[in-house]
Parts: sequence; C-alpha cells; structure tokens
Amino acid sequence: MENATANAVITVNKYIKITNTQGNAFLIFAFPDYKLRGLAVANKIPLTGSHIRYLLAIKRIYKDTGVRSVDIAKELKITKVSVHKMMNIFIDLYYIHKEHGGLVYFTERGMKKAIEFEYYHKLLKDKLFLDITVDETADNAICAFISELSENSLASIT
Repeated sequence: MENATANAVITVNKYIKITNTQGNAFLIFAFPDYKLRGLAVANKIPLTGSHIRYLLAIKRIYKDTGVRSVDIAKELKITKVSVHKMMNIFIDLYYIHKEHGGLVYFTERGMKKAIEFEYYHKLLKDKLFLDITVDETADNAICAFISELSENSLASIT
C-alpha cells in the first residue's frame, strides 16, 4: 500500500507538506495537539461507502490551495447542502479542516485515509473489472464493499 510520509517542516500557519511514494506532494492542515483529544471518539465512528466516495472525490481534486465545497459537489454530481453535511462529519472525524471562506483542507489523518482507500479502490477495481470501464454504480459498489471489510480483510486483498 502507498504510504504518505510527512516532511519534517511545519509551516507557521499549521500546515504540513506530505509526499506519497509517487512523489506527489500535498499541503494539509496540522491540528494542534489539544484538538486531537477527540480522536478516541472519532476512531469509533464506522465509515460508510458514502464517506469513502467523498474522500476519494476530494483526493482527486485536492490542491495545496484547498478545495471548495462547490467543486466537491460538482465532482460527485450532488448538492452543496449534501457536501456541507458530509464536511461537518469529516471535521468531527478530524479528516478535514475548513478555513474561513469555505476552503477545505485534508488533515494528515484525512489524507492518509484517502490514500489508503484510493489504494484499495484501485486494487479492487483492477481485480474485479480488469479492462472494463467502470461506471459510477460500480464505483459506489466498490466503496460500499470496502466499508464493510475489516482492516485485516482489506490487507489480505493484495
């Protein structure tokens, strides 16, 4: 699985630049330690196929300058209201940070999850569909399938 590795330098604005094994760099939000106390609760929230679908969409369009909710809505072909609701869930899960003005940034935790799910999604898509073009319904099914598997089951797919 592709792992994200964090560079040692944290900028003044609480952002970290991480690089994946393919050399792609991403600017993400670094939560202050006091905010991470809520992670115990966040770790107990089960992810659904919809959560995974959103994470993958955000990852596809993510830029160092953040992502606008309207762009997420456009990518997923859904309403801004739906995106707003999911972004609030992702804030509670410590997957994103939302700046004043609505720009969304991945946290390190969120980027790692997105990279992890992107890896498993691609792996399953390649194994199940080979060279067949996958439509939106199949993509959603793959996300739902991933959400139902334990971490051990996911790890055994490779």
